[in-house]
Amino acid sequence: MISIIICSRTSEISIELYQNIDKTIGCDYELIVIDNSRKRYSIFEAYNLGIDKSLGSFLCFIHEDVLFHTQNWGVLLTSIFESNTKIGLIGVVGAKVKSKTPSSWWDCNEEDRITNIIQHFTNKEKEVHNYGFDKQQNVEVAVIDGVFMALRKDNKIAFETRLQGFHAYDLNLSFEVIKLGYSIVVTNEISIELYQNIDKTIGCDYEL
Repeated sequence: MISIIICSRTSEISIELYQNIDKTIGCDYELIVIDNSRKRYSIFEAYNLGIDKSLGSFLCFIHEDVLFHTQNWGVLLTSIFESNTKIGLIGVVGAKVKSKTPSSWWDCNEEDRITNIIQHFTNKEKEVHNYGFDKQQNVEVAVIDGVFMALRKDNKIAFETRLQGFHAYDLNLSFEVIKLGYSIVVTNEISIELYQNIDKTIGCDYEL
């Protein structure tokens, strides 16, 4: 079973997202929504609460502004994990390298980035970003982006709650997985669409 964990800015996720997950996952799952409408938790704390509540063998941390385009993506996800017991973490965006300098995962050469996502801004057409795979479906990376993070459940893995806020949790999880000897891959077998409303978040004049 897959445990889907979402830290929500509201008391519950949208009906659209719930129905999308239910219609596309294709396997047994549980949905764990951490209500963070009052901003009681950092993302690290919220995700650890989800881990504590989870019953699945695989945990999937996702943003609440995504939709899945791949049918039976849960079956595909489980298959990737079961094909190689050393795979500990799966994403759809990531990078093959991570410098020692404090930085985001994308602060690297373009050829080191692996990406499979549909970017959807409210004021422009969708953009399909799919590159870095060559002929491979699953590419080993050093770190992944937090939009979609599927974790092989291991009691030794948790988010570092000494860290606060809502950034760098994806780096934190990537490092924890690698420390235990697992590998990380980015897959192009699972397609998701990320919605971003620039108008509501940027807070100044801009152009695209």
